[in-house]
Amino acid sequence: MSRRRNRASKQIDKDKIIEMRNEIAKKTSKGVVLFLSLLIIPCVILMFNIGNSFYSSWLITHRTQIIGVLLFVIIIVAISSPLIVEVNSNPRPLSGPGKNPKMDPWGYIDSNDRK
Repeated sequence: MSRRRNRASKQIDKDKIIEMRNEIAKKTSKGVVLFLSLLIIPCVILMFNIGNSFYSSWLITHRTQIIGVLLFVIIIVAISSPLIVEVNSNPRPLSGPGKNPKMDPWGYIDSNDRK
């Protein structure tokens, strides 16, 4: 009887974990879409010279460079968005220096502790 309860509770825990991961994935994808839209808006404004009379002189002279940088960032974020969502929703446990108290932050064992 207790084995059945234990299995049922493990299944419920797995379901909760899957549900939480799905929620995190949805929130992350919404955040990526919001970030991309915040980058696209100024890029479109600069491309079509909307409000050109209100631009400062440095903005007019460097308009194409700013558009290029914005488009580059937009493309990089759009390409890497599946990776961003996966990393946020399904983190992997990392082994490293934090596991061994004798290691320094760079992963080397202290020479004083080698006795």
